[in-house]
Amino acid sequence: MTDEYAPLPPTELWLCHLACVSWSEPERWVRYFGQVQEVLGADVTHLDKDDSIQRRVKPGKLTEAADYVTAISKREDSRWVLGRVEALGVEFSIRHYRESRGWPNSITWHFAPDVLENAIRNDTICRLFEVGNLVLSPFYAYAETKDRVSAKKKESGAVDIQAELLGVFWLTYFDHHYVDFLGREKFLGLQGVHVSLDGGVTLRLGETPSAVPDRLRDDVEAKLGHKTFVKPKDFSGKRPGQYALTFDQLRT
Repeated sequence: MTDEYAPLPPTELWLCHLACVSWSEPERWVRYFGQVQEVLGADVTHLDKDDSIQRRVKPGKLTEAADYVTAISKREDSRWVLGRVEALGVEFSIRHYRESRGWPNSITWHFAPDVLENAIRNDTICRLFEVGNLVLSPFYAYAETKDRVSAKKKESGAVDIQAELLGVFWLTYFDHHYVDFLGREKFLGLQGVHVSLDGGVTLRLGETPSAVPDRLRDDVEAKLGHKTFVKPKDFSGKRPGQYALTFDQLRT
């Protein structure tokens, strides 16, 4: 078989939350890790500032874990922590800033390809997504396969999240600022999409990522406002606050 017809390698699933509110309060992470462990049915076992992840989390010591995540020293502007749930082989990374000015706070989970077609595991991912939406106060969040997220990369460099959002994916969350900015009626008018409105809005485009019709992601972006989302080959300049909200707007 030639490379031209070789099957594509399996791709992992990414789940990401982005926020511009402070993530420096340990209490937020105590709540988050507690609910994460309940949803996953397994403990967060490792938290470390280095790769590879060696530092273990003592069972039942969520306060210590939260203190470690939020320990930004006086000489640092941000904190980057890697984590692992050993029993499930799942890893995540947290990056948060003393003050979110140019970059948002973020947490990204990485799930192996074998979760993608497992209905029970996909339901767990949806619940994990909801926990982050409730506890981490994101303005935007998504869950999607790595290849589809990577396809949104721009040749010109990193995406300015205050000028455009990455896209609409298998799971996508917009906070109440974005519901008002894009238009509540647009979300209510979406066809073929599970829409959950509760202050913010969560879109689920299919039971699993692979069950999403090929053009549905693009169609939803167009209906919400295609200029709000990254088009890798679009080289027109977008100003912060023109098609997406600035952090100052999101904090009001």
